Amino acid sequence: MMNTEKLLQTFKRDVANHTMRIHKDDGLYRHIEFSQNGDFDCRFFLVTWPGYLSIVGDCGDFTFKRTHDMFGFFRREELTINPSYWQEKLCAGASFAGGTAISEEFSFDKYKARVGEWFNDRFPKGKSDRAARKEAREEVKEQLLEIDEDEWSAVVATREFDSEHIDFYDFWESGCSEWRYHYLWCLYAIVWGIQEYDRITSQEVKAA
Repeated sequence: MMNTEKLLQTFKRDVANHTMRIHKDDGLYRHIEFSQNGDFDCRFFLVTWPGYLSIVGDCGDFTFKRTHDMFGFFRREELTINPSYWQEKLCAGASFAGGTAISEEFSFDKYKARVGEWFNDRFPKGKSDRAARKEAREEVKEQLLEIDEDEWSAVVATREFDSEHIDFYDFWESGCSEWRYHYLWCLYAIVWGIQEYDRITSQEVKAA
C-alpha cells in the first residue's frame, strides 16, 4: 500500500534543488516554472487563470476548478495535502469518474484486506460453525486470493465465486483503490510551489 510519509520524503528530495522561474504573473494569470536549472527531471509548471489551476510537467498533469484564485485555495502554511477533498475539484472528462480514474488505482493489498474483512463479518470467530468457516476460508483462499494481482482478475473472481457458505455479491460497493503516486506527488508540488512563490515574491517586495 502507498506509504505517504515515504512519498513526502521522496518529493522533498526531488525538489531540493529546484528554483522558480516566473514566465507570467499578472493577477490571476500565472505561468510559473519549477525545475533544477531547466532540467526536465521532476520539472513542473503551475498555471492559473480565474477559477482554475493546472499543474503540468514531468510527474503528471492535473487541472482543478474551485475558487476565483486557486493559489488561495491550495495555500498552506505546512506542506500538507487533502487528496479526498481536492479530488472533488479535479477536471477530467465529463463527470466525477474522470477525476477518480486519474487520481486512484487498484490495490491488490487493499483488495486482500477487504476480502478478509468481508469474510470475518460473515464468520465471526467463536460465533460461527467451525466446519463451515474452515471450508469457506479455503474456498476464499483458492478462488479469490490465489489469482493474478490485477483489478480485472479480482472483479471476475468475486463475480464467479462459488460457495454455499458465503457470497460476494455487493463486495465492490466499497472500493479497493488507493491514491496514485503521481497524483499525490503533484498535490505536494502545488502546495510547495505556492509556498515558494509566496516566499520569493514577499522577499522581492521587502527588497524593493
